[in-house]
Amino acid sequence: MPRVAVNSLRKRKSSTRRRRTSNVTRVRFGRTNAASQKRQILSNAKTISSIRRMLPPAIYTDYQYTGGYAPFLLNFDDYFNILSVPLLQPTDWSNVMRQDPNVLESSSTLIKRMQLNLRYTLGESYWCQISTFVVTLRREAANLIVNQGNLNLNEHYITSDETFNPRLNSKIFKVHFVSHRSLMSGAWKQANPDITGLGAPLIGNPRTTMAKGEVNLRLNIRLRQPLGTEWRTMTQNQLQPSNRYFLLTFFKGSTSTADDDPPRVDWDAHYVAYNAS
Repeated sequence: MPRVAVNSLRKRKSSTRRRRTSNVTRVRFGRTNAASQKRQILSNAKTISSIRRMLPPAIYTDYQYTGGYAPFLLNFDDYFNILSVPLLQPTDWSNVMRQDPNVLESSSTLIKRMQLNLRYTLGESYWCQISTFVVTLRREAANLIVNQGNLNLNEHYITSDETFNPRLNSKIFKVHFVSHRSLMSGAWKQANPDITGLGAPLIGNPRTTMAKGEVNLRLNIRLRQPLGTEWRTMTQNQLQPSNRYFLLTFFKGSTSTADDDPPRVDWDAHYVAYNAS
């Protein structure tokens, strides 16, 4: 409303008072009681909600990585092998289910989580203990190549006297998941007896010749291609050591000949990626 001075002979002009209705003004000049603060909080919440409704919806995409490996058996009964594979290598992934071409062409994405299904099979071995780890590297071991040729007993891992139940060096590896599975076709650590007289060995039940496992990991890892190209072209070596995930497996078992079908570990991993728009 216009405001006019009482004495019109004064050299004072009329002025208008602007009424400010912003929440900032109400916080500055308003009351400080509980009811006023409650109204301020509700007003801020409504403002945030209205801004979020204006933003484009988030985009979620799915990727799958499948594979398997088996130890190379030599010409003797007992064997001990170590195998590994990188899990966070987008070049090996297939885009499945929720797909978006804009995300594939983007230079970055956020990997929210990983679900890993594992299947252990005995093959034609007599028996085998399969120890499986999901690990990342510590900063001190950033240059370590994770395979049997670079992992040394008593330095990177230890086992029992019979090479069972390996344990990893916590200064080198951070373990996110571990599973020890004992598979056998007959009695534990015994060769298959021929009870038919026809050369047919005694075969155990499916619970002792096959096993399954599952692990769910919350990753929240930002993949950003430094070259400005697509993030799908990245390799795991470009990531920080703490973000390099490996599936590491120890095989300890016995078989009749090197021509036998060896035990296997097969996996399929499901990744969920998030992009803001």
